[in-house]
Amino acid sequence: MFKLVKFLVIVCCFVAISGLNLAVSFAQNPNFNQVLYWDNYSFSIKEDGDKLIIKPKNLAIVNRKEVHDIVGYTVNDVQIADLNDDGYPEVLVYLTNDGSGSYGNLIGYSSNNGKSMSQIALSPIEDMKALAKYYRGHDYMQVKGNVFTRTFPLYLEDDINANPTGGICEIQYKLVDGEACRILKPVKYTIYNIVDEKVMK
Repeated sequence: MFKLVKFLVIVCCFVAISGLNLAVSFAQNPNFNQVLYWDNYSFSIKEDGDKLIIKPKNLAIVNRKEVHDIVGYTVNDVQIADLNDDGYPEVLVYLTNDGSGSYGNLIGYSSNNGKSMSQIALSPIEDMKALAKYYRGHDYMQVKGNVFTRTFPLYLEDDINANPTGGICEIQYKLVDGEACRILKPVKYTIYNIVDEKVMK
């Protein structure tokens, strides 16, 4: 009983940190269909079976439809924001693996000065050695202001999937130009510990 209560406390704190409603953002929606708007641009985002379809409109040169295979994943939410302060939008699609770990994934696109759009890469947590060994999924992704964040519970060595005890980690990322594409690179992370049913830095 104590373990169940402790897990529920962690879940509640996880929601408090994210600032969004977990039930809404993580609803299983096999027919996700939404249009995002930014000035004169629009981006249609549709889940069609095992395919994710992203279709821009009003970009100056290329408005090609992009199709992604998302077998084993479900679209949870979408956001549009200017992550690199260039005046043009980034489109972010948040997905969750259908397995018990609920591993998060991101499919994102960045506008190239309003002319076309290119896919964004997200730096893997596995590259962050200080955190990788405590990570077992249950990600929550969102943009706060114009900062992309990824939040997840930390698992200690003997923790079971339903009872993480290492606290909660939030990573903040910056969108930078890479050799092949723009990359969301981690710039800061904060670990929150659960003490007396409160979240404390």
